[in-house]
Amino acid sequence: MKTQVNIVEDNQEVRQNLTELLNLQPHLECLATYDSGEAALIGFQTHCPDVVLMDIGLPGMSGIECTARLKELHPKTRVIMLTSSADNEVIIESFKAGANGYLLKNTPVAKLIKAITDVSGGGLPMTGQIARRVIETFRQTPFQASEAPELTACENEMLQLLAKGYAHQEIITQLNLSADLSFHHFGQIHEKIYARHRSETAAKYFNERGK
Repeated sequence: MKTQVNIVEDNQEVRQNLTELLNLQPHLECLATYDSGEAALIGFQTHCPDVVLMDIGLPGMSGIECTARLKELHPKTRVIMLTSSADNEVIIESFKAGANGYLLKNTPVAKLIKAITDVSGGGLPMTGQIARRVIETFRQTPFQASEAPELTACENEMLQLLAKGYAHQEIITQLNLSADLSFHHFGQIHEKIYARHRSETAAKYFNERGK
């Protein structure tokens, strides 16, 4: 069975190129494309795919807001942010909204295709540059350490390998993990990114209230 993919991207040429690329893959199918978050949410009511490639800088509703709303409606749908922004805050806000991966638009074609395959199985695809940004957020001193879960040694090592450009299968081999265990760890990393952001936001709020 083919993995069905939707594209949310306001640039027509990019949409067309991605559609052609996906449909050339024997295991992938581009189900639908949308030029705005508003149009996508309407379309998702009848054509909800396995994976969504989501731009962030959309007209009107942002890709981050669209992701959050999509996840409320279809929590099992996997979302990969495909954007030009490598801003730390944007990255964390994307994961907080429920994104399952984060790639830059200059990602090589082969890595993009592999990312779609990985995320559909439970992986957490991101470029090395993005993985380094995520690592930085965990190295920052938390406002309330007890409420901001830390990465385990294995999870940290997985992120370090992602930052070096290792592919998912290479990480499994390097760390001698089963596919199921690797997906479990990636899922834990995803949850901890959100938990840390939530904890630090709450800490800032209470610190400001106490001033």
